[in-house]
Amino acid sequence: MRNLETENRELRRRLQDLNDDARHNETLLQRFLDRELRFPEIDGLAELLLALTDGLQSSFGLQEVSFHLVDTEHRVRNLFDQTGLSEGMLPNCCFSKSCDLCKKTFNNRGLGIVGVN
Repeated sequence: MRNLETENRELRRRLQDLNDDARHNETLLQRFLDRELRFPEIDGLAELLLALTDGLQSSFGLQEVSFHLVDTEHRVRNLFDQTGLSEGMLPNCCFSKSCDLCKKTFNNRGLGIVGVN
């Protein structure tokens, strides 16, 4: 009888853990959906980059979010110049000519790298 009680308690604990995980995952999913629904309203590159950094930081309660863009041909920086923006207006965004700086900055931790070809 004791074995069944012990097994029952263990199964109930595991079920509770699974329920907790499911609630956490549902919360994360809702945050992602909320973020996605804001993207169609974005008007311009600067607003997009802010949504990717500040927006994600606030939505997920993260300490810091940064975005490193490899812009080998200066296309994004040219867009900034044409629209009157400067890199300094987006402190959590970093632009470079090669992935070398990105790899060094993020210490090859497997973080995403986005580039303009």
